[in-house]
Amino acid sequence: MFFIFIQLVSAFKTLEQFNFKLPVSEVKNERNCNASYIFASTSALESSFYQNKILPNTTNLSDQYVLSILEANCTGDTLESAIKVLSTNGTTLESTYPYYGQGIYISSDKNMKYYISNYENSSMNKSQFIQKLNTTTLIVRFRIDNIENLVNYDGESYYNCENLGNDVHYMLAVQYDSDSDIVYLKNNWGLGWGNAGYLLLSLNENNTTSNIGPCGIYQNVTWINEIRFEN
Repeated sequence: MFFIFIQLVSAFKTLEQFNFKLPVSEVKNERNCNASYIFASTSALESSFYQNKILPNTTNLSDQYVLSILEANCTGDTLESAIKVLSTNGTTLESTYPYYGQGIYISSDKNMKYYISNYENSSMNKSQFIQKLNTTTLIVRFRIDNIENLVNYDGESYYNCENLGNDVHYMLAVQYDSDSDIVYLKNNWGLGWGNAGYLLLSLNENNTTSNIGPCGIYQNVTWINEIRFEN
């Protein structure tokens, strides 16, 4: 299922105003391409390179490079497939391999490569999730029974997690706010979506299905432990 997202001026916060503790790349726009599994993975990798001061915080990695290797043609794939590409093939800079929003883009291979060397995947409870989020960004599987609720999200605290569905959308958890009991999820549907491109998900127990967290975000959480760069 594909949607068109237009880059608009958001009435909510900018990235600087969020003042996240962990370094986070800018919100991108995957446009009509079903590629949240790629964008969430490269967003996590960007944060890791920023955190290790290997890349400046304004430098983006190429999502298109991963999409081209997978030849998924924007029809979607698994998070594991994107992680495998970033571990085996790596990716390059977005400036040298820009995003076209199509499955195949022919270009010569790039010398500079950014890789995932080690990652983990685990299910956890709320306290474990928050503790891990204090040290690194987390790729989450956001499960929802009605994708239109996510498309039409207005930027306020999100509570529509009573029923889990088969639709899975990947986002990057970047910070927990203990005062409001919400987690900031970075999406890549442009700045005009949600709250400057972010979803503010309530972790309140009334918004949680059993022990897998609101919209299932405590289940099969993925994070990067080690990275490497080759020139």
